[in-house]
Amino acid sequence: MRFLRTLLTGILWMSLVAIGVTTGASADCLSRCLGTCATSAFDNPYCQGVQTSCYAECPGKGSHDYGAIAYSRSTEASGWSNKRDTKEEAENVALEKCGKEASDCEIEVWFDRKCGAVAAGNEEISWGLGNTGREAQLDALEGCRQSGDHNCKVRTSACSRGRSD
Repeated sequence: MRFLRTLLTGILWMSLVAIGVTTGASADCLSRCLGTCATSAFDNPYCQGVQTSCYAECPGKGSHDYGAIAYSRSTEASGWSNKRDTKEEAENVALEKCGKEASDCEIEVWFDRKCGAVAAGNEEISWGLGNTGREAQLDALEGCRQSGDHNCKVRTSACSRGRSD
């Protein structure tokens, strides 16, 4: 029964695309690709597959949520970005924000639809990733401590969709 429902949903979706009901010709790649699954519940197995393939197929606007964190070793200044379409854009924004306070800022971590964090101690700087801000912070702290530095602290963190301190 589930297979039949999935098959019928797929046929309906393809029919709508063929007659041009789902989106206008000027819509972006992701909207065109998602079609009716853009408004359907993603618990539908067919739509889950469509979403996965569309995110892979449609680079750029709407298909990514890149973020980055830049950090200055000398001043401990930081800058972060999120909700960006490209990794390069995310890194540039983070460097620009950090660079207002320090000239030696470097990108420590970038992420896409995840969270990132930077931890630093007396000598070491480490970064971490996670599905939540807390996971990223713990990952960064663990990396810093494994290096032998015992004064590690989370310096900054951010998520693709917002701040995560």
